[in-house]
Amino acid sequence: MRRKLLLLALGLILVAAACGGSDPFADLEPVRAIEQLDDEGRPYLSPWDVDPAVAELQQLAADAGLPVEVSGVYDDETLAIILALQYSQGLVPDGVVGPNTWEAIANPQELPDDVDALTLVEIATVAIDSPSDARQMLSDLGLPLPVSAPSESTEGVTTPNPGQGGVSAVVHLSTQQMELLDANSAVLHEFPISSGHDGLTPIGTFNVQSKSDVAYSSSDYPEITMLWMTRFNGGIGFHGIPVKNGSELDTPLGVAPVSAGCIRVADADAKVVFDTLPAGAPVAVVG
Repeated sequence: MRRKLLLLALGLILVAAACGGSDPFADLEPVRAIEQLDDEGRPYLSPWDVDPAVAELQQLAADAGLPVEVSGVYDDETLAIILALQYSQGLVPDGVVGPNTWEAIANPQELPDDVDALTLVEIATVAIDSPSDARQMLSDLGLPLPVSAPSESTEGVTTPNPGQGGVSAVVHLSTQQMELLDANSAVLHEFPISSGHDGLTPIGTFNVQSKSDVAYSSSDYPEITMLWMTRFNGGIGFHGIPVKNGSELDTPLGVAPVSAGCIRVADADAKVVFDTLPAGAPVAVVG
């Protein structure tokens, strides 16, 4: 007998919000990268948001036996849970909880009998550092692969307050270049890049979600490290040249895409991106 995804319990989030009883997170001051509600009045949630809705989601995930702490903060554990849901439902694995993800939570597709929710969390955790590895794991399990267009991130999303100073980033896949822009769209910095090979870097408009001084490749943990990770689409972000056992991986900046989805830049440039783009800053990826 086929089982529905254990995470369908998350679909009760709106019902739980209406239930009686004390709510320790009721007075939590929302801090969101995307200040917008969908047509049903539900907030768009992104990594490192602080919101009562995040606490409700985390509680239901914990009740379903998933490894998440109920904090009201959309942390990396919560990101893995949401990426698991998105991967399993064939959505863009960007970590943004918008209309498409809310719908998938309420009406999830069924999974094969031999796949459980914790397996999907493992896949999603891999996806944070290596989307291509996660896609291969999904394929091996016969699960749907995420679509290539980031419809969740672009459909109806506006960012009226994109971040300190109004700075933003634009990535040009066709020329393997990127720019950091000020509030008047003047170029602050321009860097050569190497994006994802075979279309692994999704096109669309996203927002900076989280940062790490050092990130690790899940496929070669802990041998491969990357400095100054600035995530804008789930596990996809800007970072320095990957280093494996003390040697930099071959990266033809400004010439060809070779990554597993992330935007590689020189280490010094990655530090500039890390310091310049605040949480919530928009990132546009164009062909």
